[in-house]
Amino acid sequence: MNLYPASVQLRRDLELRVERMGQTISGPYSQHFQRCREDVEQALLLPGVTDPVRAWLTDFSARLARAVDKQRRRETDERIDRD
Repeated sequence: MNLYPASVQLRRDLELRVERMGQTISGPYSQHFQRCREDVEQALLLPGVTDPVRAWLTDFSARLARAVDKQRRRETDERIDRD
């Protein structure tokens, strides 16, 4: 990120890796997105995080929070439709 802060492709690739980090996704996707968000929030606390990386992580965390909310609504709707 520090070498290529303007690279949209680099940011997308990193985000996909964070969301999948060798995990087998089990349980609701909302929980998976929440775990990813918690990992991103922990990364923000690391020493040496540069301003461009901090800005990207902050934005990514906010998008993951929205994904959690959206997925929870979807999961609730699916439960209602099954009942």
